[in-house]
Formats: sequence, structure tokens, C-alpha cells
Amino acid sequence: MLAALDARISLARRHVRIGHSVIVRQRDVVSRIQSLGKDASSAEELLALFENSQLMFQDDLARLLRERDEL
Repeated sequence: MLAALDARISLARRHVRIGHSVIVRQRDVVSRIQSLGKDASSAEELLALFENSQLMFQDDLARLLRERDEL
């Protein structure tokens, strides 16, 4: 059971790490679009979706870590 939980924690950490990278890149995309004086609303909406997903990834990781601590 602990090995399976550790594997899920590892995957959750990976999701958080990748999600962070995606957000950094998308923020750069938004900045570049805005610097060109173009409408960045679609890129901003996508950024918001990535940020919401990241919150879910972080919540999942926190839940798994609490679960492991309770064992």
C-alpha cells in the first residue's frame, strides 16, 4: 500500500512541476502578445485554465501527503 501511495505522490509531484513550467511559458506568451499590442484575451483565458489545473494538482499532492502522514 505504501509503495502505491508513494508512486501516486511521485506522479502528483511531477504534475505540479510540469504545471508550473506550463504556467511560466503561458505567462511569457501573454506578455509577448501584449507587447505586440495584440489582443491577448484567448491566451489569458488559457493561462487561467492552466492556473486552475495547477491548483487542483497542488491540492491533490497535499491530500496524498496528508494521507501518507496519517499511516
